[in-house]
Amino acid sequence: MTENKRNRKEVFLNKHVFQGLTNLNDGFDAGAIKYFSQEEFEIVLERVHALGLYVGGIEAFKDKQFYKVEVGDAYDGTTGRDWYFESLKKMKSEGIPLLYSASYYTHKEMFGG
Repeated sequence: MTENKRNRKEVFLNKHVFQGLTNLNDGFDAGAIKYFSQEEFEIVLERVHALGLYVGGIEAFKDKQFYKVEVGDAYDGTTGRDWYFESLKKMKSEGIPLLYSASYYTHKEMFGG
């Protein structure tokens, strides 16, 4: 992805997905990666879903240390984009306070654009 496309994507995500939410990355990971509480990450996923974006993977951090990563391939029984809702539900059921981040893609990025 070119620098210009990357910048446009970041502006779009900030305006339409992350608006009004608190980025909890205080330097424990690369600055461009935004982390959210469980409650706010649910909002992120709802917005992503409404916008028709795709989630390539979800990273969870516990005490600012990598905890686990989940990808859609692990959710064969879940249709389309909905795998990430199942993933979050599973992680929430563990009862561990986590911070969440994800990789976000447009339809074009996922399918050759």
